Amino acid sequence: MRMRRRIWIVLVGGGAAAGVLAWAFAPRPVEVELAQATLGVFEMAIEEDGRTRVRERHTVSAPVAGRLRRLDLREGDPVRPGQVLAQIDPLAAPLLDERSRREQQARVATLQAALDRAVTRALAADIGVEQALNEQRRTAPLLAEGFVSPARAEAERLALQAAQRERQWAADSERMARHELAQARVALERAAGVSTMSGPFTVLAPVAGTVLQIHRTSEGVVAPGTPLL
Repeated sequence: MRMRRRIWIVLVGGGAAAGVLAWAFAPRPVEVELAQATLGVFEMAIEEDGRTRVRERHTVSAPVAGRLRRLDLREGDPVRPGQVLAQIDPLAAPLLDERSRREQQARVATLQAALDRAVTRALAADIGVEQALNEQRRTAPLLAEGFVSPARAEAERLALQAAQRERQWAADSERMARHELAQARVALERAAGVSTMSGPFTVLAPVAGTVLQIHRTSEGVVAPGTPLL
């Protein structure tokens, strides 16, 4: 009788333990938020501080010594090629001695070297554009036949655009160098007393653009090479 009671006690205790373990490890439902999935437009915005850089920046300097008249331009004003930027009146005292003439000759030589470098860069830029065009011409039929990936064709297209921008920048730099050299030669003729020009020396805009900064806004005496704007 006792043996049977012990067996029942063991069976009941084992069943209770098994039930507790089953309840402890049984999966329970998890609360979730449900919503209907729809097709829409994904928008992502990035807020960062940007910096604007001007690639083709040109500094207009005084080609001769004299009294600079007050400038009428302001920051942000557009200018066109050949527009009058400044006027410099000759000084009352003759300061163009032998030393000044030699300095002006050195300035002309320096600007001539700068023009030579600008011409070389312009020729190199033309070659770069021609090479990019040749690469694009060779890739076009291969792309149509599927032998070239679209990614490579896109890279060559961007390379051509970069080469064209480089050529434009080189052309503007060459135009700027020619303009500065021409004005320096006129200033040298005045220093040598062989110029037929009279009145103030007019500083003209070499290229079209926008005034970013004005270094001299008031009237005053300037030396050759003084940055104006």
